Amino acid sequence: RENQEVTRELLKVKDRLIEVERNNATLQAEKQALKTQLKQLETQNINLQAQILALQRQTASLQEHNTTLQTQNAKLQVEHSTLSSQSASLMTQNSQLQNQQLSLENENESLMKEKEELKLLYDSLIKDHEKLAKLHEHQATEYEALINRHGSLKFT
Repeated sequence: RENQEVTRELLKVKDRLIEVERNNATLQAEKQALKTQLKQLETQNINLQAQILALQRQTASLQEHNTTLQTQNAKLQVEHSTLSSQSASLMTQNSQLQNQQLSLENENESLMKEKEELKLLYDSLIKDHEKLAKLHEHQATEYEALINRHGSLKFT
């Protein structure tokens, strides 16, 4: 009976040993899986750190570019303000020149009318002068004839 008891105890221990070995094998497999997972996570962590570093560089570059663009924008705003001022000045000047042009065109039109009137008057004066010249020539001829006649009457 003691022998049976020992055998039973031995069987219990053997069963327990098998169970412990199974648990050990399961734990070894889990440990291996966790090691593999840890390696993957470490690799992923390294990749993420590299991405973070690249993004930090990119962020610094973009901030620098942004600063450059802000500076350029400020310069362009000043230039725009200057050009707007110049544009307003030129618009005023253009308006004044258009008014001046209109005034000169009116004056020119008036002078053209006056020139036309003076031309008509000149043409009329030329005709009168020609008539007077003919009349003078005619009277000079008559006068000469009268002088000759008077001279011949004197001698007679």
